[in-house]
Amino acid sequence: MDFGNHLKQLRKKLNLSQKNVADELHLTRQAISQWENNKTYPDVEKLYQLSQLYQCDLEELLSESKGDSRTSAKLSSQLNMNLFVVLGMILQGFIAPVGMLTIPLFVWQFKQKNKLNKAIIILCSIVFLYNAVVTLSLILDATNWGTTSISN
Repeated sequence: MDFGNHLKQLRKKLNLSQKNVADELHLTRQAISQWENNKTYPDVEKLYQLSQLYQCDLEELLSESKGDSRTSAKLSSQLNMNLFVVLGMILQGFIAPVGMLTIPLFVWQFKQKNKLNKAIIILCSIVFLYNAVVTLSLILDATNWGTTSISN
């Protein structure tokens, strides 16, 4: 069974319509239909809300009873990408020159539209500014710019 049919089965098990689920998640009925027809996939936040609504844990929601595991792999990949980006942003904060070079790559790589996109762009901007200040201070210290020396 594929992911969409699994979602449909869980929804019908609770006697919910697509409209009921859509109203509960503040979405359109068409969005639920697209998920159940494997045209699109819910983002991480909606997966969590679905697990609450369908009264199951995320593992059960993402598991497919028979066959194709591509959907689970794709959703797991999205979760891993979110964790990778957040971890990368934290590490970049400690390495000033590297952070300035890699932040644009993170923004470009993570340009998909989901709830974390704005937060990641804001975090990237803050880390970029911090790295710019630290890099500038390192350059100024290395070149003794702005310091005076007294010679005898």
